[in-house]
Amino acid sequence: SWKDAGTKFDHDRSRFPLREAHRDVECKACHKSTNYKEAPRDCIGCHQKDDKHAGTLGTACADCHGERRWKDTQGRFD
Repeated sequence: SWKDAGTKFDHDRSRFPLREAHRDVECKACHKSTNYKEAPRDCIGCHQKDDKHAGTLGTACADCHGERRWKDTQGRFD
């Protein structure tokens, strides 16, 4: 169950350590099935609906956005 997985799995030892706001997201928000490796590891995999640029700036969201808050642009917006 998700309840058991949360206490047994250490995301910090995975290929996708949870940082900032990602730590507060429920497991099932990213893991849509019990095949846990199917969860996206790129920003756009989960945040496509949040992309106000409609793909015009590519998929490297982390170049401008931080993990603390999606709306933060890390001082790079001119």
